[in-house]
Amino acid sequence: MAGLAALVTIALLAIPASSDLRYSAALAIVALAGAASVGLLLSTLLSVRITTPSAMPWGVWFSHDPSQGPASWFAAQPGPAPTVPQATPRARVLSLVGTLVAGTVAIGALIAWSQTYAKVYVVNAEGARGALVVRIDGAEVGRVKTKPALADVVYQQFEVRTNASHRIVVTDAAGLDRTFEVDPKKTRSGWVVAPYAYERGVCIATQTSYYGKEPSDNDDAVLNATSDLIALPRSFDYVFTAPPSVLQTTHASSQTRTALRALNCNEVERRPYPPRGNKRRNPDLL
Repeated sequence: MAGLAALVTIALLAIPASSDLRYSAALAIVALAGAASVGLLLSTLLSVRITTPSAMPWGVWFSHDPSQGPASWFAAQPGPAPTVPQATPRARVLSLVGTLVAGTVAIGALIAWSQTYAKVYVVNAEGARGALVVRIDGAEVGRVKTKPALADVVYQQFEVRTNASHRIVVTDAAGLDRTFEVDPKKTRSGWVVAPYAYERGVCIATQTSYYGKEPSDNDDAVLNATSDLIALPRSFDYVFTAPPSVLQTTHASSQTRTALRALNCNEVERRPYPPRGNKRRNPDLL
């Protein structure tokens, strides 16, 4: 039964794992380790020791017809109990250890597989001019429309695999193409593609918020001043949305949050950015 469960598991995972081999072997490792962990776990559960009847029963009575009274009852007869194959304690321990090891390998491989994807944020700074058509490696993957967004700016998130470089072509409403090359070897945190955003007054910037402590010098900066393609330097807690003004934490503790923002460049110019040494009031701490 344990072997059958492992075979069924690997059969279910074989198709996505085999199709993903051209990008990474991580998903194949997930399939193998996951099947092994399922089989070993079932083996562990089925190897619990079974209590067999005693060869010398005591105090056990039977009756064919209890309505006939005490005379119908007879004592259980002694004799050899049937032999039931039992797993050895060592086998049970090895099955449990194998389950933990295989499960850990599967989780680690799953995390590694998730890192074979990188995010691409395409920002639409066209306003009323129209939507952007996005193509990655020659295939259209979506459109970034001009509807008002709840975020700082209208944008769309896409994903690319990190095993190779990719060509991103963004076509505006006038039919003009902008081509961008992204290389996963240079960053694993993703990219922002913001055609003509800086020229149209949209500054893509990093913002650090401090909760429960004074601001300190940091590397906050406008990222698209020199290029419409931004290789993100790190991951962010918030993307194109403002961090909370109030953050609930434990007593007497402080925290920091980072955000990737799309800001009005006129506001950035009037208030120098980044605000090094700025003593403005921090968000309150609950």
